[in-house]
Amino acid sequence: WLAANGEAIYATRALALPAQPAWGRITRNKAGDKLYLIVTDPPADHRLLVPVKAASVGRARLLGSGATLPVDTASSPALGGAFTIDLSGLKPEDLDVNATVIVVDVQGPLSGLAVAPPAPLTH
Repeated sequence: WLAANGEAIYATRALALPAQPAWGRITRNKAGDKLYLIVTDPPADHRLLVPVKAASVGRARLLGSGATLPVDTASSPALGGAFTIDLSGLKPEDLDVNATVIVVDVQGPLSGLAVAPPAPLTH
């Protein structure tokens, strides 16, 4: 795992967040132009809410394979600047049993946001 995903661990920095998201952890590179989303518990709705505000959010891709993932910044104002990544197109073999790493290209100052956790599912 580390051989394929070490970029998300080595030479990265913590991102100031009120709390890490329920789905995993977020780090950033030294330059501040890449976020690493270390997904250990993918959300059931396949929408990864990223509680980070950036001036610009670019491409999102799996670190191992380079497969691109759709990024939604359209709802960003309603989410306080947070954005979402759609994981629904991933196949089971795209997900790592330990942690799947997604790289997101960003620009501008980064700030962590307090995003309310999703409401629990009721039957």
